[in-house]
Amino acid sequence: MTKFNITPYQTPQDLQEVLEQNKFVFPLALRWCTDDVDIINDNQRTFTDEQKIHILNRFFEVHEREIIEMINDKLCEFIHYEEYED
Repeated sequence: MTKFNITPYQTPQDLQEVLEQNKFVFPLALRWCTDDVDIINDNQRTFTDEQKIHILNRFFEVHEREIIEMINDKLCEFIHYEEYED
């Protein structure tokens, strides 16, 4: 895994710049925060922020392989069928 020099005082824009400088993308579809747990949960249960972080981390741990495979498949399809102008 790549290590970045990131401080806790950086803004999300700063972090995105660091990622882009290191040839990473950070699309909106992959940005998840604890507020998303509340939206999906529809206020049926109350979770602490620590529980929400655990839920998100655990979700991505459990589904990581299938998410990566789905993104790779979609990227291959996109590259194969998308026409680019040089």
